[in-house]
Amino acid sequence: MADFLVRDIREQCSKFGKVENAVLFEAEPEGVVTVRFANGSAAHACVKKMHGRRLEGRLVEARIADGTERFQKRGPAAEQKE
Repeated sequence: MADFLVRDIREQCSKFGKVENAVLFEAEPEGVVTVRFANGSAAHACVKKMHGRRLEGRLVEARIADGTERFQKRGPAAEQKE
């Protein structure tokens, strides 16, 4: 499911410009995916169109990162297994 979600988001976002990276932060309770675009105008276009939409039954909250975000990819239990 996680791989499908990231692929789906990447596909949706690529309509606005070149996507360089998409990362799912599974340990975030609300569900967080970050998308990095090749340029700022693509990122702004994506936020404008995606914010407030529904994807996989969930409301999308899209915004431009300010660099202070600290999202968790995995919980402590998952990190201990490695």
